[in-house]
Amino acid sequence: GEEVYPDKFVYQGEFVGDKRHGLGVIKTDKVAYWGHWSRGRREGRGVERMLLRGAPLDCVTTCEHGEVVIREPATIEHRSLALLLRESASAQASRAALYAEAARAIADHVKELEERAPAPLTTAGTPSAGYNGSPTGPSSPEAP
Repeated sequence: GEEVYPDKFVYQGEFVGDKRHGLGVIKTDKVAYWGHWSRGRREGRGVERMLLRGAPLDCVTTCEHGEVVIREPATIEHRSLALLLRESASAQASRAALYAEAARAIADHVKELEERAPAPLTTAGTPSAGYNGSPTGPSSPEAP
């Protein structure tokens, strides 16, 4: 899924309920974090990119309950971890965007079906008020 915050942060990734949970990325134009989330907080290892005096600095961070406990500049030893986390989080965000688009398409289709459905029958077995007998639904100025 995706969530946009008033301070221009954007999170893309997994959710459980309404909380960030699983792999995801949160970013602005100056800071980004790719990594694991638990109950809405950063948890475990992740990769941060921040601007330091205008130059990008990549760090590997370890978080516990949302708090950074270790932050160290990324070195060649961290390259595989950084790439793996970024690729996983980016793939997750792409899948989330696809799922969101599919959900919107399904919701649109259901709404269309509901609009075309005949009016429900009343307890007397006759169509409810406003139904004109047309398979297209309630009467309208265009209906005969």
